[in-house]
Amino acid sequence: MANAKETAVNQGRRNIKQIRESSRSRLTNSLIHAVALPRQRNAKGVVCKSSFPLNSRKSFCMSH
Repeated sequence: MANAKETAVNQGRRNIKQIRESSRSRLTNSLIHAVALPRQRNAKGVVCKSSFPLNSRKSFCMSH
């Protein structure tokens, strides 16, 4: 019985670690997009941004 509880606790810890890693990765990608966005501005002041995920071909533009 104690072994089953220990296994469940360890599994829960692994799940929490995976969630944290996934969240950290998403935050990093968001920050990369936020930094890259002003660099994508063209001469007319229009900003184009790719949709998430990074390999998506969809995009949208905003006028400034």
